Amino acid sequence: MKLKRLCIFFLFAAFLLATFTSCTLLDPDEPGNLVPKTVDEDSTLDFIEVNGTKLHVETYGNTANRVIIFLHGGPVDDFRSLKRLNGLQDSYYLVFYDQRGGGLSRRHDPDDISIDTYIGDLDAIIEMYKRNASDKINIIAHSWGAQIVTFYIDDDPVRAMTKLDKIVFSDPGPFKDEWMKYVEVDMDLTADWMNEFLWNNEFISSDTHERADYWAFVTKGSNPDRHVSKTDLSPKWRWGAYATFKFREMGADGWDWTANLSQYTNKVLFIRSGLNEDHTPEYFELSMEVYPDTKLITIEDVGHDLCWVKSDEYMTEVRAYFLL
Repeated sequence: MKLKRLCIFFLFAAFLLATFTSCTLLDPDEPGNLVPKTVDEDSTLDFIEVNGTKLHVETYGNTANRVIIFLHGGPVDDFRSLKRLNGLQDSYYLVFYDQRGGGLSRRHDPDDISIDTYIGDLDAIIEMYKRNASDKINIIAHSWGAQIVTFYIDDDPVRAMTKLDKIVFSDPGPFKDEWMKYVEVDMDLTADWMNEFLWNNEFISSDTHERADYWAFVTKGSNPDRHVSKTDLSPKWRWGAYATFKFREMGADGWDWTANLSQYTNKVLFIRSGLNEDHTPEYFELSMEVYPDTKLITIEDVGHDLCWVKSDEYMTEVRAYFLL
């Protein structure tokens, strides 16, 4: 009996030894080990080269149809959370892109990221997908994406009037620094994401793009006031940590991108998620009054992830608006 137990012990020890010695430690800085590869690292990804960068894109529909360009939230997230809106491809040509420094697009050092670069990227994409010189582009922009479009319009409203047609903003981010108080995340030191943040920070630093993006992705907090779904989670590739950090630096001294919006007279559709306690009716009133011609629609029983969770209702409202 003792001999049998001894044999079992040695067999188990041999199994453990074989298991652990066969494990290969992965280099966290090697592309693809911590987070998905970008367009610079994965040749199978579709991309465009504009304004000195390389952006991951996906397009759907007939190129002869009117164009819709989608701008995702963040900063700097990716466009996967908007992809349920690709049902619009039956009537429109859809262009989804990961913004500079985010998603699967090229990574940049902070010095290569600014409001001006985001404006330049958007303008170059509009020019690339216009069907002809006089064509105007439709826009669907969510959260931070709506901020980029507002930066673009305020920077040169005459240019925007000649290049943009219908615009949809859902739960837009603040157009003024003073409005940030409405959407800032409350710090909950007992939240699961805080525990993950502290644990991951013990093992993985944020001194490279791969490490920083992984660190940002696995430790990202969720503001409970925005009431995103816990059962129908919108997918994500990876966050652009360096671009996110740079945006926060840019807002440190205050900013206001509303001075010239009164010159943009095309109608803008605002869509509010009914459960969202950050993007309140008061906040929407402030956001809409800086544009001359607006319309508000509320989609009830959904949080900040309305483009994903209530995509059918969202597309119904967009179709009706685009036909005006």
